[in-house]
Order: sequence, then C-alpha cells, then structure tokens
Amino acid sequence: MILYVPKTRGTYSKGFCYDYLSVTAMTLTFNYEYLQSSGSMASGSVAAGSAAKLNITAYNSAYSHRVTWKFGTYSNVQTIAAGWASASYTIPLNWLQAIPNATSGTASATLETLDTSGNVLGTSSYNFTITAPASVTPNLQSVSVVPVNSNSVLAGWNVYAYGKSQAKITINGAGGAYGSTIKSYSIVTDPSVGSASASSLTTGILYKKGEITVTAKVTDSRGRTTSKTASFSVSAYGAPFFHYIEAYRCLSDGTQDDVNGTYAYIKTKVGCSAINSGNRATATVQLSQVGGGYSTSVALTDDTGVILGNGQLAIDASYSFILKATDTVGTVTTYVGEINSAAYIMHVKKGGKALGFGTAAGADETVTFAWP
Repeated sequence: MILYVPKTRGTYSKGFCYDYLSVTAMTLTFNYEYLQSSGSMASGSVAAGSAAKLNITAYNSAYSHRVTWKFGTYSNVQTIAAGWASASYTIPLNWLQAIPNATSGTASATLETLDTSGNVLGTSSYNFTITAPASVTPNLQSVSVVPVNSNSVLAGWNVYAYGKSQAKITINGAGGAYGSTIKSYSIVTDPSVGSASASSLTTGILYKKGEITVTAKVTDSRGRTTSKTASFSVSAYGAPFFHYIEAYRCLSDGTQDDVNGTYAYIKTKVGCSAINSGNRATATVQLSQVGGGYSTSVALTDDTGVILGNGQLAIDASYSFILKATDTVGTVTTYVGEINSAAYIMHVKKGGKALGFGTAAGADETVTFAWP
C-alpha cells in the first residue's frame, strides 16, 4: 500500500484541490503467521503397547521440532532433529489407567516448530484414539474346589461323596488391569450343582455323580472378562447292604427245625460302598419275642451263622429280629425280620385274646396270618 500526501497546497488544473487529504498521524497493523511446519497422524487409532506415529511436513528443512504426546494426566515430550519427517512413540500400557472404565479414549500429539535458534515458530495439535488391546483383561489367578464334609470320616478321606458331601468353590486372585476394577463375579457348574454371582460358592449336598466342571468368570469396569475352569469328581456312595439273610428256628446245633426248634439261627453277609479302601461294613443282630423287648446286640461275621435264644424260644410264639449293617462312615441300614412260631393251621393264644393262621397267635387283640 502506498499513501501519498502532497507537501504544498493549492489546486491543480481543472479545479482539483491537491491538499484535500491532510494526514496528521497514522497507525499500521500487520497480521502475519510464522512459517511453521504441519503434521498428520499416520493412524487415527493406536492400541496401547503399540507405536503412534506423527508425520511431519517441515516448512524449512533447517527447522527442528518438539512433539508432546498426552493422554489424561500422562505425557511424554520428544525432540525431533531437523531433517526427520516423523515422530513415533510407543504408548505405555500403564497409560490405560487414564481410562479405567472404558476401552478407548482421546489422546493428542502437539507439534511445535523450532527455528535454528530454538525459538517456537508455531504450535499445532492432532487428536487420535488410544485403545485397550484385547489382551488387557482382568486378572483371575485360579478357581479352587475343596470338599465340605460334616462327617469326620469323609473329611479325613477328603472325598466328594454322593448324597453326603458339599463342595466349596472359590475364585482366587481376581483384580482389575491397568486401573480397572472388578464389577461382577460368576460361578456355574456343569452338570449343575449350584451357581453364584459371587467370588465363592458352597453347594448343597451333591446329588450328581462323576465329573463336575466349574467355570468361574470375572468382569471388570471396562466390560472385559476372564474365565478359568476347574473340575472335581463326585464318588458314588450308598448305605451298607445285605447280600443275603437266613433266619429260622433251629436246634442247639443249628439244624433247622421249624416245629420243635427253641433256638434262632441268623446268618448274613454285608457289603458297603467302595468310596475308599478304608470303608468297611459290620453287622449286628438283636432278637425279641413279638411284642417284647430286644436282647443285647450280638456282632455277626460274614457268612457265619449265630445261634440265639439259649433254648428259650417258645414254639407257640413268634420272634422278631433286627439286623443292622454299619459302615465306617457311620451309615446304618436296618432290616427287621421274623422267626415264626411252629406251624399251625389255626392257633388260639392262651386266654383267647389272639388268633393265628399258619403260625402262633401274636399280641393280644390281633390276628396273624403266616400264609399267603
């Protein structure tokens, strides 16, 4: 712009005045921009643990640059020598602590252009996204399972017994990753013996046999999950049992005599669950006249008969016996049987208060049938 102001006054030819413009003061304002470099992000999204790259277009090859990488409260400053066309920085995984509740966030790369004297000629900023890589998941060290047995024998054997034991399932070492926190827990079992939305579960009594698979899962504040599995085996268990039972009237030497025998002969063999090599079954027997009290319990040996009654069994009376099989666990199976009186077509009890067909009469005011 050229501003001309005549120094003399007067008029030009044709009547124009050449002192029309009079300038007493002047202010000139100039707007200018430094000739700074420009940049662009090589990628708009970078996973933490990987390198972010800023391409630099230098306005002058003699210019150097300074790049500041920033994410939340985290930052890093790089000085880029003249002649370099880019800046690269590997985003530390611990920067993810800036986004504990999200899987991505906005970061920036600020480019400063420096002249040969180190003066800042201009600044520009470029945004990009930092993401949490798929490998960043919550921590879950393990899931453990232990048997729970109120029975001291089963507890000593450390077994899961069908119909007797419970299982305690625990999630161990759960925690967030790079600032996240655990928001939920999950425990499921297959086949199902229980489930929970907690870090531990004690099942009810186990009524599934065989292998049980446990899947434990934790979810963090980023919505990421981690799972672990474990398994345990439930052993079959049942009450002790009788392989067979023999019971009849006999003579003193054990010979069966259903008419004149005044002794009782009892023989059996018991078995038990093979849940542990230490499990054993034993048997006892008690004898009583029907309607009366039982005798002292007598231990039995497998496949070996015992003779009871001391010759005192009345031939016109019936006797009941109780067999009990008990295993090491303490479970008892009871069998109640009867040794009939001598065989009668019809028997009237002394006093006339009971009647029996095919057997002696039983308790007062009853009728007893020994035949089909």
